[in-house]
Amino acid sequence: MSRLNNLIPDGTRDLLFSSCAVKNRVIERISSLFKSLGYSEVKTPSFEFFDVFTSKKEAIPIEDMFKLTDNKGRLIVLRPDCTQPIARVVATKFKDPVIPIKLYYNQNVFLMNPSQNGRRNEITQCGVELIGTNGLLSDIDIIITAIKTLKQFDLNFKIEIGDVGLFIEIVKVLNIDKYDAEKLRKLIERKNYAALNDLLKSLDRSEKEKQILEKLPQLFGGIEIFDECEKLTSNQNVLTKLSYIKTLYENLLELGLGDYISVDLGLVHHIDYYTGIVFRGYVEGIGEDILSGGRYDDLLEQYGTRLPATGFGINVDALTEFFIKTNKFKLEPQINSLIFCENNRFKEAYNLINKLREEGERCEMGLCPNLEEAVKYAKIKKIKKIYVVSNEISILEVENEKA
Repeated sequence: MSRLNNLIPDGTRDLLFSSCAVKNRVIERISSLFKSLGYSEVKTPSFEFFDVFTSKKEAIPIEDMFKLTDNKGRLIVLRPDCTQPIARVVATKFKDPVIPIKLYYNQNVFLMNPSQNGRRNEITQCGVELIGTNGLLSDIDIIITAIKTLKQFDLNFKIEIGDVGLFIEIVKVLNIDKYDAEKLRKLIERKNYAALNDLLKSLDRSEKEKQILEKLPQLFGGIEIFDECEKLTSNQNVLTKLSYIKTLYENLLELGLGDYISVDLGLVHHIDYYTGIVFRGYVEGIGEDILSGGRYDDLLEQYGTRLPATGFGINVDALTEFFIKTNKFKLEPQINSLIFCENNRFKEAYNLINKLREEGERCEMGLCPNLEEAVKYAKIKKIKKIYVVSNEISILEVENEKA
């Protein structure tokens, strides 16, 4: 048997030094924005009962969860999603809440991903949940919040907007079972045109009913997409959904946000609790969606409270990796000065370091055996000066190598 004590599990990683600093800065900036917009932080346990994530609709596939049992033999899981536990919290702990309820989170989620797809099994997410309101203004506001979140990092990004209700209404007309419906959803989501056409041909339905599904993954772009889609259907429920998305899109254009948004009517999320508008954010240079969200008006009812809701989450780890790769953040050294003690002048050295810290200087006690080693250490850590404490205190400027 191979030894695993020097390895980490697939889909995880160690994060060191400057990478931690970059990630912390990303989280701090996102959290600061959320707080400035009136959102309050919540945290939920890393472990939840399995039942939290099971309902009539399978929001997270059972096989994708990390499962274990507690000391009473009850099935629990590592948190695979942040929205459902927050829905549980609101439904069970918020009595006569002030509406809207505006919550944000910064938590890890755990999902079993195929080992070859490059995705992590553990990622950090920051996100918001806007609970208790629905309608056009709420949908506009949550998308604006998503745009503001990415815009503050000076990224080249685009948020694609769709509506899962379109797919739901079309499938109702087809009157197919949930297994074929899920196959269709996956093929539309992946924009697998060939396999989608093959599956549609195998269904015993009229060509008119199947035509819009065949075209759905191709309907992405700007305002012209709505006219194109309207020509493919006479279903009033589908047309009503289209009209709503178009109105939302036009309002965002009027607000001057056209550079940041586009339409994708084939956007059909894999998580089944979404009921209306859905959206994803993509950043140039990152090969996966960085932001994902939408409306989930029926989810809280699963936990005993009927409230509409919407929200989104951001993949902090993917954003951090991008910033590290592109050297987006110029990190200042954590320590400005080093205290080196000679001749056992411990008391004077600690008095000095306490004084400097009170004055706001970032300094640390030098633990090197001699001054030569202290200088080498300072250069490696890019520390600018050394206080040498001996019979008197002197300052040694350190010449750091230019990056």
